[in-house]
Amino acid sequence: MRYLQRYLYYYGDERYIVGTWLRSLLYYKDSSLSSYEVSLMSQVAYSDLLNYLLVKWGILRRQRGSGDPLLLLSERLNYELRTRPMKLYKLIDDWLDFWLVKWRQRVKLVFSESELESASLKELISEVEPVISRLDDLVTKLYRALLPKLIDVLEICFTNVVLDGLIKTEIKRMLDEAGLRSVSVESKVKYIRRHKAVLYRRLVNRIRELPKLSVPLVILRVDRSILVGSDVKPLLYT
Repeated sequence: MRYLQRYLYYYGDERYIVGTWLRSLLYYKDSSLSSYEVSLMSQVAYSDLLNYLLVKWGILRRQRGSGDPLLLLSERLNYELRTRPMKLYKLIDDWLDFWLVKWRQRVKLVFSESELESASLKELISEVEPVISRLDDLVTKLYRALLPKLIDVLEICFTNVVLDGLIKTEIKRMLDEAGLRSVSVESKVKYIRRHKAVLYRRLVNRIRELPKLSVPLVILRVDRSILVGSDVKPLLYT
């Protein structure tokens, strides 16, 4: 308890406290990790933990369509840190055990461009990004609606990246199936908005299929020196 109490002097900065816990727990759970690996993994884990708590504590459900869920989450985290830090610490400890399982299952580290299937990635980005940039409101609603479903199937690692990849690839598939690859961006945007319910159902089905996959969902390119103590330079791909 004394270990936890000393962090309460930082009340109001839950990112510092929770981030420190995550780094310490990662070192404890896997002593082979370098400080740079721990730094990278703790940043990803922090983002994933926030998404998990948004769902677990029902904040997304209560705030759907209004308000800032991250502000409510910050208030709830500070309340938990002030009133029952041991319970929160245990929750994070248990969650991180499974997150590490998912990291090893879903994240593939590569060390060069030649190891990436970059052609398909570049094609996806060039075709879909102009469409996505005009669908900010729809994409935000999709994130809020799909995040609980992703957590429900226990996909808790790189949640933002996985959702981003699913949405982009499904939009591309719908446009390709409709024969709209060569039409204007405006026409593509109108088509997706007109068929947003179809897009949502297809994404839900994709998420339900994820547990059946045994392949990585995220390819992470890192500088090889991460393993020997130099700066890490991550680039995220889905």
